[in-house]
Amino acid sequence: MVGALQARPSMWENSVLIFSADNGGPLETMTNYPLRGGKFSDFEGGIRSAAFVSGGYLPAAMRGSTLDGYAMLADWYVTICGLASVDPTDERAAAAGLPPVDGLDLWPMLSGANRTSPRTELPISSATLIVGDWKLMTGTQGYNTWSPPVGWPADYYCDDRNASAKLECGEGGCLFNVRLDPSERHDLATKNASVLEAMQKRLEAMRATVWHNCDPPSKCAYVDPNDYCANTHSQWGDAYGPYWRGGGLHPFSGNYSLDPTGRRLALSARVESSRLGELG
Repeated sequence: MVGALQARPSMWENSVLIFSADNGGPLETMTNYPLRGGKFSDFEGGIRSAAFVSGGYLPAAMRGSTLDGYAMLADWYVTICGLASVDPTDERAAAAGLPPVDGLDLWPMLSGANRTSPRTELPISSATLIVGDWKLMTGTQGYNTWSPPVGWPADYYCDDRNASAKLECGEGGCLFNVRLDPSERHDLATKNASVLEAMQKRLEAMRATVWHNCDPPSKCAYVDPNDYCANTHSQWGDAYGPYWRGGGLHPFSGNYSLDPTGRRLALSARVESSRLGELG
């Protein structure tokens, strides 16, 4: 694809190529060394992922540089909208009662207009929050293990203990400095009481704004993974949509549908994060 675009200079010069993984690797099949945890966990091994930006539209001065500002998947939508001079606001979604888009425009950082990410906090889940260098984890956290280096015996990756290993952070929470300690080996909760308290209050405030598929969540319909392909073809016009096979796709949005009673259902997704890597 890159070669085809570069063969048409006018297209390449107006292109931005974005690569971003969605989450860390599953511990049953791969390593996230030296990070703790993996896919399905709130540990850095589950949420810290690789990302890079390229393309002829990227300013020459930024090519080959490395950025460590925060970004999450929702930010790419808003960033692309900005590049296309499109308002990311979905008025019809707002009128239907859906919450606004959570993304932020990363282009000022990516283009070199400034070196600071607009994102200073990452709401990972209802139990975990990152603000600046600090990360608060509460409750019971699964996949509490560190990946080995690449090349360890294959039987490690199929070890069920990876999923069952738990870290009990309780309601008070565990506190990590993920900039200085990205492997999350040192719980600093007892040494940073003021930071812990501020993080607890912020997490509690954010919990009140969480959007659920349905209320209560236990009533959410389940779709067998074997139905994904069939649903993609029959309900969503050969495009991925909500993993739900009720009343079909709502006409205005690919992440919104109605059940037979008219109750609104929005596709929920874990927030995955990354520190931006090399720009090329």
